[in-house]
Amino acid sequence: MDGKTILSKVTKTGKAMYIQTEDGSRVVVYVDGKIELRWTGIPCRMPKSPTGMPEITHHLGGKIGITAAEAAQVVRAMATIRDEWYQTHPVEVPVYSLREQRRNLVADMTGAWEDGEREYWKAHAAERLDCHAIKARYDAEAEVARQKLAEFDAAHPEIIAQIKVEKAEDAERFARTN
Repeated sequence: MDGKTILSKVTKTGKAMYIQTEDGSRVVVYVDGKIELRWTGIPCRMPKSPTGMPEITHHLGGKIGITAAEAAQVVRAMATIRDEWYQTHPVEVPVYSLREQRRNLVADMTGAWEDGEREYWKAHAAERLDCHAIKARYDAEAEVARQKLAEFDAAHPEIIAQIKVEKAEDAERFARTN
């Protein structure tokens, strides 16, 4: 449907207006052949119709007034565009290597622990009575992250073996150079 006219009409002032789709994500409003508006949202309901135009109940981008039926037509067209776009542009989910997955789990664990320390000391400095409860909450988050890391390590012993080999090589290299 992209690039097709979804609505055309003559305004009360006699101007030719048409709305086309563009780039699979927005509409373009032309008035008398010139681009008046590019809009990525949906038609919005007006709090009050313009004087002398009670049929105009919605607007695009605060500039272009349209009727409720026209607004529904635009919404349907945008939904169709969106659906067609997702059929031809599948959403790619990032694929992380096992090392990256483990690195992320370690970051979750250390991040929770560091956040807990920071928040504890901020609360302690402010003489808040709940500083220990704050620390306990973050410690619980860190423990959950530690358990996830332990489960991951148990499921992927080859990653731990690689890390141990790399650490041994690093230690050997350090010993030779120092």
